[in-house]
Amino acid sequence: QKFKEESSMRLKIAKEKPAKNETGHAFGMRVWQMGQSRNSPLRDNYEQEKVKLMFLINVAKYAANPSLQKQLVDETKDLEIRGGASTWQWSLWNGLIQLLIRKKIKENEDLKQLLEKYNAMTAKEIDDALEGKASDEKDEHKENDEEKGNGK
Repeated sequence: QKFKEESSMRLKIAKEKPAKNETGHAFGMRVWQMGQSRNSPLRDNYEQEKVKLMFLINVAKYAANPSLQKQLVDETKDLEIRGGASTWQWSLWNGLIQLLIRKKIKENEDLKQLLEKYNAMTAKEIDDALEGKASDEKDEHKENDEEKGNGK
């Protein structure tokens, strides 16, 4: 969670519902805009944990929706993924999040089990995994570099 428990914005977002005839995209953008507020206090460690939180939310989303897993793999193939224009460095991080999740889906990993594993990791360990610095991710990046003729 981004906002402290019982903060007004956290409670407001939790109660928010799509308006009549509002598309899923429009509702998502409206809730995203609400989340940009700084009128309510952020949790104490939010800045250090925000990438981990986003990653866990996305793993949970895909774990709960096999059709989204298929869509991620089928529509992105082996292409690099970059997040859309956003705030901070989210274009980079959202792309890395989708790439790692796609990799795990292609490896037939159980995303629900991975969610437990990743939840137990520190924010730094998650960042390292997303950047290919974690031990189980290094081999994948090395193989990709070799396939592209960038072997070191």
